[in-house]
Amino acid sequence: EMRSCLIILVFSEVYGGTEFWIGRPNESRLDAFLNKHKESKPNAVQVAKCTLPSEESFPKGFARRQMQRRLPKGSNFAKAEKAVLNWGSSRSGSSFVYKKENDPTMATCAKTYFPGVWVVNPVLETYRIQQRNYAAVAYTTIGNHLLAGEERLMISREPDSSLAIDIISICRGNGPFGRILFPFIGPMQHRFFQAQLDFVQSQ
Repeated sequence: EMRSCLIILVFSEVYGGTEFWIGRPNESRLDAFLNKHKESKPNAVQVAKCTLPSEESFPKGFARRQMQRRLPKGSNFAKAEKAVLNWGSSRSGSSFVYKKENDPTMATCAKTYFPGVWVVNPVLETYRIQQRNYAAVAYTTIGNHLLAGEERLMISREPDSSLAIDIISICRGNGPFGRILFPFIGPMQHRFFQAQLDFVQSQ
């Protein structure tokens, strides 16, 4: 995993969308990062909103990655829903999604396997849904992000009154470098999703 991270670091410095930072990302630096990517466009328009619960269509050429967790009967749906709508993250955690109010451009931030090094990526919120028995949010990758695709985080109340947390990612490498690196990105992506599930479950 350390070797994978090093390979990604080298290529990301060339690619320019995905960035590696020393130290926990702070608000002022993240604001500058978002401003830099404010005009960036989705880099995988063919998968935009393909993760909608009513759709879930997965185009050829994209990898489907999914993680699920079940919370027992009696779990607090309102708290879990709030956590999902907050992108299943806390700024104090080992990974989080940074979003400013009324701004769809966001940044995903996660610790790498190198001490003190964080990876920061630009994304765009594509939808958020809030209904009686489920809530979901999704973002799509933009610009020179090393990945091209969409991720959805969802909480639903099941017929037996338990709660299901579900993450679906439909993605592939973006461009020549991204395609080379795609096999190495899986472990880091898995770690990011795991942190989101842990946060929602802890609420």
